[in-house]
Amino acid sequence: METHTYKLHGSKYHGHFQKILVTAAFCNAKVEVCHVHPTDPTYCTEAENSPTRSLPLLETKDGKLSEANAIANYIANNSNPAFLGKSSWEKAQVAQWTDFAGYDLHKNTHSCVYPLFGKL
Repeated sequence: METHTYKLHGSKYHGHFQKILVTAAFCNAKVEVCHVHPTDPTYCTEAENSPTRSLPLLETKDGKLSEANAIANYIANNSNPAFLGKSSWEKAQVAQWTDFAGYDLHKNTHSCVYPLFGKL
């Protein structure tokens, strides 16, 4: 298992950013957080350094990686591969629930959570 410290750029308040931090915590991976608020002028500059021109962005010894699921998978695979499943069946189940949370649950969070904070 790797002991590399990753550098994660983006808004620490965004759900995708939090997904990465939760994965890192479960896998005992070291992540240096480089918080950039979306209203900060450097936010766009940070995004331009990303392969997909979006944040979050992870700097690794192998290069730069963007997109939350890809980053979470990379961290888990390099820090605690068993976290992603030991068999092909377990790996498929991890992917199933990751996709479910990312697509089915996430799309409804705005309509449920934002009114609680007076955003809608």
